[in-house]
Amino acid sequence: MTGEIGPDEREAGGILTIDLGALVANWRALGSRAPGAECGAVVKADAYGCGIEQVAGALAKAGCKTFFVAHLGEAKRARVAAPDATIYVLNGLLPGSAPAYAQANLCPVIGSRAELDEWSEFRAASGWRGGAALHFDTGMNRLGFSGDDAGGIAGLLGKDHGIALVMSHFACAEEDHPLNAEQIAHFGAIRRHFAGIRGSLANSSGIFLGPAAHHDLTRPGVALYGANPLPGKPNPMRPVVSLHGRIVQTRDIRRARRLVTTPHGRPSARPDSQSSQLVMPTAFCAARAQATRSSAPTRLSPGNAVRSPGACRWT
Repeated sequence: MTGEIGPDEREAGGILTIDLGALVANWRALGSRAPGAECGAVVKADAYGCGIEQVAGALAKAGCKTFFVAHLGEAKRARVAAPDATIYVLNGLLPGSAPAYAQANLCPVIGSRAELDEWSEFRAASGWRGGAALHFDTGMNRLGFSGDDAGGIAGLLGKDHGIALVMSHFACAEEDHPLNAEQIAHFGAIRRHFAGIRGSLANSSGIFLGPAAHHDLTRPGVALYGANPLPGKPNPMRPVVSLHGRIVQTRDIRRARRLVTTPHGRPSARPDSQSSQLVMPTAFCAARAQATRSSAPTRLSPGNAVRSPGACRWT
């Protein structure tokens, strides 16, 4: 899915471009590093700000079958873009929300006894047979059942439990840290209580820890969008997001300095010896702009928000 939002490009102070082709290439590259596992995609937080409809649509078209989102609102948007996909909701089963999962064929990620009880009661009362995931904490200390409770939770499940996935999350996979091996071993022990149910542990950086971390389904997130899953090493991912901002004016001022102004914030000046890479303090970014007058937008560094009207386009 391609397209644009915002003002006409000729009227925009800045243009944010999302390269969906690069994003799909990153998904395929990450999948190739875990050939024995299915490669899913995390599209929470509006696909990391890149547009959940556009990103999920492009990945579904490329063959992605499983998506992870944060909450039900995102899940419903992803469902429109990927009607046949399996969609897991990481924030879990909020009280009274089970009918919404059934209506859109979504899968809660269950991480507490209260959620599991409500899920089981809803399935028994409604006859719905959709799937869910169980989330176990193996060291991140965030959401999930305690890993020590795995045997007891497994004993609570009947024959028609609907649990399609057992999952956990690395705490520091981007580092060479002893906790990675501990979590791999702990998750392996948890999975032995759930024979025949698929497992998922590896996030973006976890994929690079090797086959012991891959299990049945990987869950890359930030690396899909071009972030480096290996800090301190060359980035193996293709850039996905680029920002171009228009230079409104350039002026030569006293003491051999040059002033550059963009629509995104106040100007900044540096000596001419540095004028090819002027730092522009803006609401959107620390913008690096060539100090030359141009009617075309100039490439800037990505940040958080634009002050002046800007456009976003997907290619």
